[in-house]
Amino acid sequence: MFRKDGFGDTAFLLKYRFYASNEKNKSAMITAFLGGSVPTGSYSNGRVQCSVTLTLTVSKGFGLFDVRSRLGQRCP
Repeated sequence: MFRKDGFGDTAFLLKYRFYASNEKNKSAMITAFLGGSVPTGSYSNGRVQCSVTLTLTVSKGFGLFDVRSRLGQRCP
């Protein structure tokens, strides 16, 4: 069966690093991400409403190992 196809939704991602240090200092990082999607798709090729995602990432290095934690929330 032939289906119409076209462009998908428009997505964006913004990143801001609050804190970062190299391995010689504390070897840590705190970063926030703000991502989203705008329903610009044609022929119902995508979501029907906007969505926004906020994510906070924290990491700490211990020699050869890294510990990372991520907390995020998506709104519709």
